[in-house]
Amino acid sequence: MSAIGEGTAAAAHAVEPVRVDAYLPHRGALLLVDRVRRMGPPLAAAELDVPIGHWAVAGHFPGVPIFPGVLLLEFMAQTGRFLFPEPGTAPALLVRVRHARFLAPVHPPARLVAMASLEGEVGPQFQIRCEAVDEHAPPEGRVVARAHFTVLRAG
Repeated sequence: MSAIGEGTAAAAHAVEPVRVDAYLPHRGALLLVDRVRRMGPPLAAAELDVPIGHWAVAGHFPGVPIFPGVLLLEFMAQTGRFLFPEPGTAPALLVRVRHARFLAPVHPPARLVAMASLEGEVGPQFQIRCEAVDEHAPPEGRVVARAHFTVLRAG
């Protein structure tokens, strides 16, 4: 069982298909959320598929592809945006990462599910706790990363 919610049981509260680009300002390769499973608060969940041949693993590392940790953190931070269900792409600026832990490597093919919870707010700053699970990793998925983020909501 995960520390946030009940593992990938967040899928039980699935939302209608969401146009991810209506919520995130990221475009191209840095738009890392493929699908939204749940919009919060208090919990948001999103998916990212990492197929064999994904652009980020092409040279990281040849022969033993691993999805880069910095992109895993970015995916988790982007998932935090879905804690706020109003559409709009005003940037939420990531101002602090605390307690980031990479618990297992992510090898393609992988289906990553990030779950974010709102831990508190002070003015325009929000504290978000997030973890990511690789659903394709045995046994029945495993937590691959955890982190706490401080986000400054603009606009």
